[in-house]
Amino acid sequence: MQAFKINPHHENQVLGFDFNVINLLNQHSVTSYYEGMNSIYQGTPGLLQFQIFNGASFYQTAETGYNVQQELSSGGFAKSSWYGQPYSYQAPRTIRLGVHFDF
Repeated sequence: MQAFKINPHHENQVLGFDFNVINLLNQHSVTSYYEGMNSIYQGTPGLLQFQIFNGASFYQTAETGYNVQQELSSGGFAKSSWYGQPYSYQAPRTIRLGVHFDF
């Protein structure tokens, strides 16, 4: 933004220009990857063993940690085919011009 005082007798009269560009080079870069482990349309029986209602065994697993990749490949887990794929991209190039007069 650049502003100019156009009247020396009234300094509150200002003419301003705005120039705003988003994604100037119009890059189509990935901004996020799909992180959903399971399919939206299919349940995941592999995680039933980790329900909180299982009592101490769930608490022990949650507190000591577990290997996520091993749980995914152990079978019974409906891994989404989108997992790890590009999910969203940069917005397209946008240019905004503006002129305003304050008095």
